[in-house]
Amino acid sequence: MSETTAELSIVLKVKDLATKSLKGIPKTLNKIRKVGVKAFVLLTKGVVKFARVGIRQVSRFVRSATAKLKTLSKFSLAGVLAGAAIAGTAGFSFVADAAEYEKSASKFKAVFKEASESTVKELLKIRTATGATTVELTAYLASIQDTFVPLGFAVDEAAKLSLQITQLGIDLASFNPGSNTADVIRDLQSALVGQTRSVQKYGVILNEAAIKNEAFAKGIGRAGEELNQQQKTMAILSLLMKSTADAQGDAAR
Repeated sequence: MSETTAELSIVLKVKDLATKSLKGIPKTLNKIRKVGVKAFVLLTKGVVKFARVGIRQVSRFVRSATAKLKTLSKFSLAGVLAGAAIAGTAGFSFVADAAEYEKSASKFKAVFKEASESTVKELLKIRTATGATTVELTAYLASIQDTFVPLGFAVDEAAKLSLQITQLGIDLASFNPGSNTADVIRDLQSALVGQTRSVQKYGVILNEAAIKNEAFAKGIGRAGEELNQQQKTMAILSLLMKSTADAQGDAAR
């Protein structure tokens, strides 16, 4: 990942978490919320220096930002209550989210290797189009990539497929009310390795005959020959995309 891409990714992440954490503060503390957002915007300017020493330094920054945020209680008459609200919403959860992101980011780098930079660029496009957070997308992509690579896919090829499945998962969750994106993506991953019942709830019916026919029709395998797991996965992916055409693009719409 280039230094420029790393800087952009980290700054976007901090803004994501700041907005999410401060969003829950009651209207009566709106003044504090506004000051808090401004504080985070200013603080993110200092984050870029961490790009040189690695993303693990973000957690230190988060703790420092949280400590400074707590002092904002002096801007409200309800100082004690404000301090509690900030400590509860922008303190614990913010640090916890940052720790989770650090874990996901570490896995992301490990599984994407040389494809990390190009994948981050595509991640940011999905983020802009769908509203998904950097934390969520990093976790989804790292998990899916870790499904494809052990099946024998090259890192670059797996990266493209991981982006495709991530986008599909977000769209399916948007298209099916009450669905959780993380659950949908887990269901898609299960389907890709042969546990095809996991996607029936989304109107996708997969069976051995359909998978074989799709593989032969797409030239993935040859008639009369047994398909290996990688070939089956490619045929399943093809069927998933065909069966979910109506849902694709729903999140952006």
